[in-house]
Amino acid sequence: MLIKFTKTNILTTLILVLSLYFIYHTIIGQRGILALMDLTGEVENLQREIEDIRAERLLLDHKVNLLKSESLDLDLVEQQAKEVLGLADPKEEVILLEKDKK
Repeated sequence: MLIKFTKTNILTTLILVLSLYFIYHTIIGQRGILALMDLTGEVENLQREIEDIRAERLLLDHKVNLLKSESLDLDLVEQQAKEVLGLADPKEEVILLEKDKK
């Protein structure tokens, strides 16, 4: 069977090829539907990360405010001195434990 190359056949083939090209790029292309779905998921993850960082920042801001001289929390200063500097109150008894030697 021979295919006749008429204007109608060429035009139909051209329209079909262009349609397939645009459908492919609409779905799979760099800016297609699948890329949009990936970006949407990435945006959601980044928004969750931003919220976590904001919560951590608020906590740190609160601790900084407690350490300011006008609102100094002596218990917090004592706790930080014990943890960071390894200091103890002279009235406290310190018991040193040896680590197991293997």
